[in-house]
Amino acid sequence: MKRPFWIALFAAIAFVAIVLMRMPAAWVLPVRGPQWSCASIEGSLWSGGCAGLTVSGTGLGDLTWDLHPSRLLLGRAAAQLTVGHGPADG
Repeated sequence: MKRPFWIALFAAIAFVAIVLMRMPAAWVLPVRGPQWSCASIEGSLWSGGCAGLTVSGTGLGDLTWDLHPSRLLLGRAAAQLTVGHGPADG
């Protein structure tokens, strides 16, 4: 194949990777689920938070997450979840 094809392919892959890395969590995650809801979702898909998390009618506080995408390349999921500013911290 010719060189312009490879440059265009690399540019398309880089564009998709950048969009996935910078994608706001509010675009992907719903504010309400069957058993849970959030007052607002902020941050990116990889590092963000859910203010006012409620599960089964019980307010838990604010949830923050920090996903480690580099671990996904190794076939392992790694994340840090924190619940705070509510009746329980964890």
